[in-house]
Amino acid sequence: MQFPLIEAMSGLLAAVAAYYSIRAKKEAGEANKAVNHTEPGQPRLYDIALNNATNLATIKERQRNVEATVDKLSYGQDKHAKTLAKHSKLLKTHGEYLENLSKTND
Repeated sequence: MQFPLIEAMSGLLAAVAAYYSIRAKKEAGEANKAVNHTEPGQPRLYDIALNNATNLATIKERQRNVEATVDKLSYGQDKHAKTLAKHSKLLKTHGEYLENLSKTND
């Protein structure tokens, strides 16, 4: 009498296993389709990731170039600031000299 019950349980377990197997196969197919984009004109996920990595490398290279340019510009600005400070000091000295000359001529 227990044999029909065991057979029924076995059949039920086999049906549940088959259901999940079919469902897993369908989900795996959908995941594969999402990754490989088998439709015409659609890029594969790998191609998108590769393109993003290439673009990121290009952006990082441009960033390094911009940083190098900023460093050069900062150096040039510092050099010009020092030159302007020297000129300002010279102009002040010359102005004082001219004031002293004009006082002595009066």
